[in-house]
Amino acid sequence: ATATAANAATAAPAASAALRHELPLAVAAGLLPLSGMLAFSAKAGLLLQLAAVFAGMSLLTLGGGYVFIPLLQHTVVDAYGWLTPHQFVDALALTQLSPGPVMISSAFVGLKVAGLAGAVAASVGMFLPSAVLMIAASGAMQRIRGSAQVQAALRGVRATLAGMVFSAAVTLAGLTQPSWAAVLICALSLWALTRWRIDAAWVVLCAALAGWLVF
Repeated sequence: ATATAANAATAAPAASAALRHELPLAVAAGLLPLSGMLAFSAKAGLLLQLAAVFAGMSLLTLGGGYVFIPLLQHTVVDAYGWLTPHQFVDALALTQLSPGPVMISSAFVGLKVAGLAGAVAASVGMFLPSAVLMIAASGAMQRIRGSAQVQAALRGVRATLAGMVFSAAVTLAGLTQPSWAAVLICALSLWALTRWRIDAAWVVLCAALAGWLVF
């Protein structure tokens, strides 16, 4: 056990050092395509705005995933008017049908606002800052993750995330056209996810088929 602990203690700094070496590559991978588009695009100001807005959301969102939905809805629908409420719901539905996290909906927003260049700008803004922060802080995280204080703080964060996910559900419910068919599809989807643990992608596909048949 002592040898295992010693090996883990030795491996952690090595792993964090390796991650720090990847930091310049991560920055270059994000900034080079964005810089190229800014240089040749007539919508450079809009592309910069997309990148900046999504970078701010990336750094301010706690937990990611579904807790990101209320902030995204407020920003792209209410604050900037980039999407209508129905387009926003469609973006989230398409996100669920594709591999990857909910945050890839940033690419859909960028595509609607400024085409392919907008999709790249929004994606760079969404993922680059958090990737850089994660790599830069990897050494500190290796050292403090076993701290009792850190674990206590994480327990509080997990409780907060449950409330944020509920807030996301309320947000989506408010953007959906009410009908008995929609309520039934929602209830069946919830039952399939919680009772049978069916993969969300299959649930979304079945809901899409039901919507095509009913509405």
